[in-house]
Parts: sequence; structure tokens; C-alpha cells
Amino acid sequence: MPVNWKEKAVSFDKLYSKNTWESKIPYLGNALRGSITDRMERAHAFAGSFKGKKCIDLGCGVGRFALQAAELGAITYGYDVSEDAIRIAKERAAAAGLSNQCSFFQADITQVDFPDADIWFDLGCLQYIPDISQVLHNLQHVTSFFSSLPYRWHWLNIPRFVYRRMYQGSTFYTYTESNIRTLFSDFKDVNIYRDSLMYYCLLYTSPSPRDGLLSRMPSSA
Repeated sequence: MPVNWKEKAVSFDKLYSKNTWESKIPYLGNALRGSITDRMERAHAFAGSFKGKKCIDLGCGVGRFALQAAELGAITYGYDVSEDAIRIAKERAAAAGLSNQCSFFQADITQVDFPDADIWFDLGCLQYIPDISQVLHNLQHVTSFFSSLPYRWHWLNIPRFVYRRMYQGSTFYTYTESNIRTLFSDFKDVNIYRDSLMYYCLLYTSPSPRDGLLSRMPSSA
């Protein structure tokens, strides 16, 4: 059965809401929505200030994070496989008066020649790609990269996996810290933090401003 990307884009975006049926189910709402909002908070902390920075949002969906960054002064480029998600993102950018700061592209990110940027963000895109090395070979010129990947051994992965398969027709892939360090070995500075559900990977092609970064990052459980 063909994937309904318009429905999928809207469905993913609804996870930010506290008023969906998923959010009413104990643990499931936190597993789906909580991890997403945590990622966004940590991505903001990682950036420090967005003002004047060029940012790339991998798997931007309907543009929620890219538009937030633009409102804070960034120039943002969002990429997503869903044509309908990109259309909605462009409509939202126009409605917010941010079209000059936000560019959105429908594309398979494993095959994109990306522009230069100051910071790259993965707030839940790479976890849906079976072999993310296909994307990483395009990141050789990246200076700062924030990525979030699911922790393999958390029990909440079971309801998350069932929900994704049954209601969104997708799956996701989980990781250990060893997996992540191997995948990102080309980066000179790899910082990995974990809360109960996610790994947060802060990656640099040169040594990071570690002290300032740690003071900005929310504490992990």
C-alpha cells in the first residue's frame, strides 16, 4: 500500500499536542511527545544563539523547529522526503513572514548535495534510516552537528515500535553508545549524553567549546 505522506506529515506534527488520543495513554504520550519536546529544548541549548547562523534541519517535517530557529534570527534550510510536509512548511513560513529566512526542500537526504551551514540538526530523522552511513558521507564539511538517536535497551521502545508500525506505517532503529561512536568516528570531538530514552550526540569537526556547552545543556536523567 502506498504511503500517504500528507497524512503522515500531519500525524507526526500532532505528536507535539497534548490533546491527541495518544497523549492520553500512560507512558505512550510521554514516549512519543516527551522525547520530541526534549530534543527541541536540547537543540536550542546546543545552538546557544541562533542569530545570524545558517542551520540545516534534516527531516524537517512541517517546519516546526526550522521556523522556531528562524524566529530567533537563523537562516534555515529544511529537508524532508514528504512533498506534502514541505508544502505545509512553506505555507507556515509565508504566514509567519519568514519566507526570506526559511528554505524547504523535498528530497531524499541520502542523496542531497547540502549547502554550507553553521549547525546541522537531526531531531529524529536519522533513526528512520536503516543505514545512516549513507547520510554521513555527505557531512564531511559539517562543523557542528546535533543528533538524537533512540537508546536501544529502553522498554518504551516496544510501544513506540508498535505504534509506528500500526498507525504510521514506519519503523525506527535503536543504538548503543558503541554504535554511535563508530558511526560518528570521522568527527574529531564526539560528546554523547543519554536520558532514559534518547542519546543526544554533539559532534564537531574541531574541538568543541566544552565548558560553555555543558553549562547550556539540560541535565540528563
